[in-house]
Amino acid sequence: MKIAPVFLNKSFLKTNTSNVGYHLKQDNKGDVFTSFRGKSYPSGYYSDKQIAIAEKYLGKKNWEQEYFKERYREIYPPPSPMVENLYKAALIVFLMTPAVIESLVIDPAKENRVRKIIEPEIREIRALMFDMNNEKIQEKKEQERKIKSDLKKLEKVDNERIKKEELSAKIKDVLVSEFIEPISCGQEDIPTAVMLESSDVQTRKEIEQWLEGELDARVVKFKLPKDEDDALYRLNTELQYAQEKYQKTGKRTILFVDDFSNILNPARVSNFAIGDMKAFLFSLSENKEPMSIVFGADNQWGIDSAFLSNHRRIPLKMNLDNLMLGQKRSWRAHLDNDIKNMSQNRLEIHKCWLSEMADNAAKRGRYGDVIRYKEINAMICEMQGKQRDAYLLRCDIDNYLKKI
Repeated sequence: MKIAPVFLNKSFLKTNTSNVGYHLKQDNKGDVFTSFRGKSYPSGYYSDKQIAIAEKYLGKKNWEQEYFKERYREIYPPPSPMVENLYKAALIVFLMTPAVIESLVIDPAKENRVRKIIEPEIREIRALMFDMNNEKIQEKKEQERKIKSDLKKLEKVDNERIKKEELSAKIKDVLVSEFIEPISCGQEDIPTAVMLESSDVQTRKEIEQWLEGELDARVVKFKLPKDEDDALYRLNTELQYAQEKYQKTGKRTILFVDDFSNILNPARVSNFAIGDMKAFLFSLSENKEPMSIVFGADNQWGIDSAFLSNHRRIPLKMNLDNLMLGQKRSWRAHLDNDIKNMSQNRLEIHKCWLSEMADNAAKRGRYGDVIRYKEINAMICEMQGKQRDAYLLRCDIDNYLKKI
């Protein structure tokens, strides 16, 4: 029985109501194979087979020629092995090139017929390749966006770490020199009250935890009772315990007291309690008692000036926010993103505004604010690469630091 050659007479790539799967023609009668699997693209719906063909040639140069040869072999199968061996022998005998042999194998009439069949297929392959390329581009852009987003998150975390490390180092330096070392060395002039002032409660807590681990002392932690009589009784009782422990062990007692600032606030306790606390804190320092009180406060507002102005009552007052004045060196870590993203014109306007604010603060004697404004200006200049302007601003900052 003679088997007629098989070829495509219709486009085989798109799958819809009029065109599904491969269209194979045998004896001028179409037999249709339909694939129900695949994927939708902007240009249409394609089966897995169709997608595999496009992926095979994606990114290749002169792919149409390779595709033609493959389709030609599908439509017109190659000769038997015996004939193929004869062709190879001819190649050796007549020194023919593969291109010459191929020209002998491919019949011109059949070639034209195959090219007409696969023209719509090639157009659809191009459309599918275009969609695939766009998909890959979008995937790459999405990956780049994710990488940028992850880098920004890492940069933010790193900047927060830098700020914390810079602040913590400064605070720890002061506490080590003025509180921890005097206790370790057994000095007489040890601060009997240490106030840690900061608007950042978390930073305060972290410093207190660090301090607790560094102290060579007996540590007691408690929350001050709300009732002022109970609070005064608890403090006096702790002082008696501290004296007894010191006589037995030679260890100083450090009290970490939550809400201690409440009993120093006339708006929260009676005048009798304020008077008792004045005498209590003064006697701790004057008698060099073996006990120190460490407490935190959001700010100094509300605390009676008698405690703040008298060094004997609170010997060591630390404003954690102010300890970083003039210490910010990395504009990447400390400048807000709004400032980083400003245009050059807006940056210059912002710098003028900061300079004006610094001048107004200087006239009022608010040197801490002066330093803050000038410090931002210095970091902006460093971001712009204007190192000389930044240097002059930092010289001004050093001068104002001496006034604080």
